[in-house]
This record gives sequence, C-alpha cells and structure tokens, in this order.
Amino acid sequence: MKTIPTARPLGRGLLRTMSQWLRSQRLRQLDASVRRRLPRRHAVAQTIPDKVKSAWFAGVEAELPGWQPDESDWRLSSLALLQFFEICGRQAEGQSCALPSKAADSVWHIWMTHDPLSLAQWQRRLFGKEIPHREAAELGEPLPGALARTLAAACRLEGSTPLYGELPLLFVLDGQLEVPGGWAYERRLGMIYHRTIDARGRAVGVRHRHVGLMPASLAALGLLPAPQQLALARADKNVGGSNCGSACGSSTLNGGGNACGHGDGGGCSCGSSCGSGCGGACGS
Repeated sequence: MKTIPTARPLGRGLLRTMSQWLRSQRLRQLDASVRRRLPRRHAVAQTIPDKVKSAWFAGVEAELPGWQPDESDWRLSSLALLQFFEICGRQAEGQSCALPSKAADSVWHIWMTHDPLSLAQWQRRLFGKEIPHREAAELGEPLPGALARTLAAACRLEGSTPLYGELPLLFVLDGQLEVPGGWAYERRLGMIYHRTIDARGRAVGVRHRHVGLMPASLAALGLLPAPQQLALARADKNVGGSNCGSACGSSTLNGGGNACGHGDGGGCSCGSSCGSGCGGACGS
C-alpha cells in the first residue's frame, strides 16, 4: 500500500526568510508613511555625509550589540535624528528634550565620535545653532517633562496630535526596527507605554506607563494646541479639578537610570510608574 508522506515542519531557514520578508514589508510601509508626512525632511536627511553613514554601518553593532541594520534602518534612523535636531532647534532657551530612540541616538553617537566638526557645521547650517548631546542628569529639568516636549513637538512636525492616533516616528522607531536593547513605545487605551526590546528584537517584560505623557501632564506644560488645552480645562473643571496628571508630569524619577537617562519603574507623586526611555538628550 502506498504511504502518504507526512508534512515536514518548516525549517529554520524558511522561517527566518519569512520573518525577514515581513520585516522588510513593514519597514517599506513605515518608510512610505514617513515620506508622506515629512517629504522635505526625508530629502534633507540624505545630506548627512556618506562617511558618517559608512562609519555607522561599521560601528553600530558595537553601539547596539546584536543589531545588523540595512539601508532602510539607516534611512529611518538618520531621519529620526534629523527630526529630533529640528525639535531641539525650535525650543526656547532653557527648554530641554529627550530622545526616545536608541537607533537615532546611535547615529548621533557615531557622528560625534568620527566627525564632530561636520556634525557641528551641519547643525548650524540647518538649525542655526549646535545641538549639544547631554545626559539626562544634565538637562536641568525632570526627564518626563523633556520627553513630553519631544512628543508634542514631533506630533506637530508630523501634523498629528499627542492625545490619540499613531505615535510619531521617534517613538515607534526602535520597535519597528527591532533594535536590541531599544525601547518599544505603544499607545493603549489612551495611555503611552514602553517595553524593553530583547536580543531577538521582541518587546518583552513589563509595560512601563508614562504618566508624564498623559493629556493632563501635557496640558500642565502648555504643550497642547489651544483648543485641546481649553477642552481639557473644561473637562477637568467638570470632574472636580483633579491634578494627578500634571503632578506626575513635573515629578522627578525616583527609580534609577543608566547613563542615557532610562529609568525603569521610577515612581511619581501619584503612585504610577513613570519609566522613561531616553537614548540621548539635548538642552537649549
């Protein structure tokens, strides 16, 4: 009697190929979306010197062990860094921003290391000043406020709102690129969370809730458009004027943090986790 062959399980090579294909499709969609939202900036990012790009490809795995990026990763990482520089360049004196992407920060670190002169010239030409790289402890203000300022400004550049909808490129980049050791941000039921990305590029572990990025916290810092500020003020008045969100937005992180200002599970004044991801920081 003729036997019917049993189906063989998919080999690791095929699974890896499928995973790579799915990743390339996802990044192609992200790249296309960013081109629509930031067409001029997409072109400006390509003016970063080729020697910086070459140095990044040669040194990024030492910066972020286990990550082997391709051209799409470079395009999106360099564009995100440009977006952050533009945000910093628009801040008033004494206002700081925090960078929530290790992928973008890796471009900054390698550029500073290999060609600081061209970095300073490029920043002055585009933004009228140099953007200093500072650790979180040197910002002169609590990290949640600096991160909130980045969120609000990035949304303005992309024509969106920090209150709902898709998060801006700076916040989704590490998760989309599957950067080992990076931060995967997400919005769930009106709140913004982040998780750490493991060596295989997966977001794992506890979701850290960012109370400092809640609407009340953004409003307390004056980071929302006037109509949204007014609507939140009216809603707050109707429910009795709760100020928990604004209190958390201005509190310091009680938890520890590494050299780039990443605090996992730091407490805030109303008892919620204000863990914050920061790959680098700028201060005006």
